[in-house]
Amino acid sequence: MKTSIKIILTLCLSLFLASAGFAQIKTDVNDNNFSTWDANADRRIDNNEFNNSFRDNNPYMDWDANNDSRLDENEWNNNFTSYYQDRDVDDGLFDDWDMNGDGYLDENEYRDGTFKLWDGNNDSYVDENEYGEWYNDDID
Repeated sequence: MKTSIKIILTLCLSLFLASAGFAQIKTDVNDNNFSTWDANADRRIDNNEFNNSFRDNNPYMDWDANNDSRLDENEWNNNFTSYYQDRDVDDGLFDDWDMNGDGYLDENEYRDGTFKLWDGNNDSYVDENEYGEWYNDDID
């Protein structure tokens, strides 16, 4: 009988500790993911870190509705308006981001434009405050 009680208590304690560990992991993962983007942990995201994380999350392909590997202005407008709906954003960004003037955004233009948009103070880094201002769960 004592052995059965010890086994049950041990199992209960193990389950409790496992669930406590899981809760901690879940909290860390939901930490707005800034630390995931900040690969070198210097509390700011440089262009290389941004490009790597952006590529990993692949929002560009989500916006490219016709899968032609470029965004036309309609795809841009359909997604940009809903994604950045309550934010003060310049209406001329599509043309600004279209660096080669071909009327489309390729993945590099889209990514570079997004980095510049998120880097509010233009210091070539996205700090945690800037990240928190622009980050949207749709990118995940």
